[in-house]
Amino acid sequence: MTLGVAMTIALRWDQAAKDTLVFTFNGNWTWQDFYIVSQQAYSNMQEVASAVHIIYELRHGSNIFKNPMLHLRQFTANMPPFAREGLNVYVGATAYWKACVMTFNRVYPELAQDVVYVSTLDDARVAIEKKREQLELLNDDSDFQAAQH
Repeated sequence: MTLGVAMTIALRWDQAAKDTLVFTFNGNWTWQDFYIVSQQAYSNMQEVASAVHIIYELRHGSNIFKNPMLHLRQFTANMPPFAREGLNVYVGATAYWKACVMTFNRVYPELAQDVVYVSTLDDARVAIEKKREQLELLNDDSDFQAAQH
């Protein structure tokens, strides 16, 4: 089910995982398109009220724009803090996108997110499952530590 569409960017919950949003970039999208879809993403993140994993499918079109850092910062800063605990998976990212995301995480460490780059949607789902397991272990450990005090 598609939640939002801004001409060339579609947003949907992943069919396999209800805590995973999928942004699919098709063709010549703009940052304005991204901002429109982002508003719907924020609304959906609020409904989950826990870690949200995000898959960015860039295979179908990944324009190269100037100053992506500003836009990445805007998107991440407006996410609910609990949602930032999820994994961000880039499917088909170019070397340019990888460099932008890596630089973003260094420049804005308070907004830095866990990131993985993969080639397929199936690989993205495997990476998210591993992250989910890691979060469960951390939560179990936190619960144990709290019970000890």
